[in-house]
Amino acid sequence: MARTSPAHQNPPGTGALGLAVFIASLGTLFAGSLAAFWIIRGRAEMWSEGLPALPHGLWPATGVLVMLSISAQRALRELRAEERSSAIRMLRVVLLLAVVFLALQGLNWQSLISEQLPPTSGALYAFTFYLLTGLHALHV
Repeated sequence: MARTSPAHQNPPGTGALGLAVFIASLGTLFAGSLAAFWIIRGRAEMWSEGLPALPHGLWPATGVLVMLSISAQRALRELRAEERSSAIRMLRVVLLLAVVFLALQGLNWQSLISEQLPPTSGALYAFTFYLLTGLHALHV
């Protein structure tokens, strides 16, 4: 494997700083989204009365995310132990679980759409559901 010449290497800590900024920006995005959700919900005269319940598929999607997180941590542990083949296998599991999560979210969206609650319905309840699940799917 070719190595980068010393003149082209990033300074120490550049990758860690970039990762920290990325995670902080994602955290800020989700914190802001959740804060907006609670403010809008608190001020809404009517929230979900007369509207369909949240799709039951949200719980399985959450379970898949937990498994994905565990698998990603295991892949990291394998990389640190220099167990390359095991790390690659775990990263494939992570990719598979990410695809399963996106498929489940698609089914959740389809469930609400089939209940006559599409993203364009104008209901704040639906808007926040599609916004939060869409943001989550985009970053996964």
